[in-house]
Amino acid sequence: MVQSSVGTYTVELISNATWTAVPQVDWIKDAKEGDEGNLIFNVDANPQSVSRDGKIRFIFAGSDYTKDLIVRQAAKPSEFNAEPSEVTLQVSGAEVNVNVTADYWDIKSVSENWLYAKKKNAATFTLSADVNFTDDARTASVVLTDGDTDLTIPVTQERDDAYFKNASTEYTRRFVHDLGKVVTEVHEDRYVIVNDYLSYVYLSYNGPVIGADKPCAFFLYTLDLTGDLDLVVTCAKDDDASIKLVETEITDKDIMRQQYADLQRNRPEIKVLGGVNGDFFYGEESKGKGNLLHGVMWRRGVCLKDEFTGGATCTVFARMKDGTAMVMSQADYAERKNDIWEAVGARQRIMTNGNILTVSDKALEPRTAVGVSQDGKTVYLLVYDGRRASWSNGANYEMMGEIFRTVGAYNATNLDGGGSSTFTLVKDNVSGTEVDHYSVFNKPSDGDERKVVNGIAIIQK
Repeated sequence: MVQSSVGTYTVELISNATWTAVPQVDWIKDAKEGDEGNLIFNVDANPQSVSRDGKIRFIFAGSDYTKDLIVRQAAKPSEFNAEPSEVTLQVSGAEVNVNVTADYWDIKSVSENWLYAKKKNAATFTLSADVNFTDDARTASVVLTDGDTDLTIPVTQERDDAYFKNASTEYTRRFVHDLGKVVTEVHEDRYVIVNDYLSYVYLSYNGPVIGADKPCAFFLYTLDLTGDLDLVVTCAKDDDASIKLVETEITDKDIMRQQYADLQRNRPEIKVLGGVNGDFFYGEESKGKGNLLHGVMWRRGVCLKDEFTGGATCTVFARMKDGTAMVMSQADYAERKNDIWEAVGARQRIMTNGNILTVSDKALEPRTAVGVSQDGKTVYLLVYDGRRASWSNGANYEMMGEIFRTVGAYNATNLDGGGSSTFTLVKDNVSGTEVDHYSVFNKPSDGDERKVVNGIAIIQK
């Protein structure tokens, strides 16, 4: 007996007689003697779902003796295929159904961790994927098995700039995607890694702002405090004595670039990388307020101003002695003030414990704000341009909250805005003691940098 499927077969024969092979069924063909007296024959495919037997009869010359060779052919193999046999997924990774024909099958492997295959029922499985934020279409495969045979299904996931409102980098695509309906079209975007612990994103876009689609632009630092970076509160001439406690004295002020240059001159052991402006203050000397800060201020563990002159709205952003950062209410401040190393006053709370606060003030203004992760180890410094209708119309507190939520802030508060809002970075990553060593990246609404009382500097230790 010979078990066979479709194809050509050779059977070794031992015989000292001349023989002729005659198939007894029509699906065995071309039976003949081959080299060294072997039998060669062909077998057609079995169209039946059960096995079948056939015979080849040997007739020996000069004799009435015959002998039969039984050929047993297996049943038709069960069908094993998938439709579609190749899958294209949208950039969103939305689910696609694949139909499988087989008596039994299962998912054997998936080649990439961004691709997901899930058996839905005995005849279907689904393919889905993470959103494709990369610069190119990407490929993977799913392997099915019926126990004996593997079936490979190639998968391609599309790329689509339009899906991400024309954002041009993987980071900003992810950012725009997570912001959702905040962005309708990106005009310009940039994501820059300054070093292992500091990066910034810039986004110029159109978005729905209080019922109308308007231009907006912001800059956002992300700072990891677990590395060799830190935050320092700055002031004019890097001189603690410039901070006054009453409005009858004149608190000194200067542009942020000069405050960074003075800080670098006085502390050559650090490298000043950039930062943003700080607390609100009571305006020009001519208004009789002497530039008095609204909130508190600490530098190197020393309290320079301990009173919330701006009233109940005042809050605090602090870098604590344990190296973490914290957004504080006045009650928090009273409880934790002895743990503060650096602190700058702030005002309206934007986020509390992961929740964006809803406030009645919807005014669009240039804004500066600071956010902190839940563990206090990541700080986000945001500057939102405004008062320039063709460039950026400004933000309200909830708009800033959406940005902080997107990057993972847990608490956030508002710093001085308007013409004070300034986003500054050292040039060519080489700090220096002159104003020109630092660049202002945003477009201050006054047209030029405004002199302010204090700010936040990002430093490398």
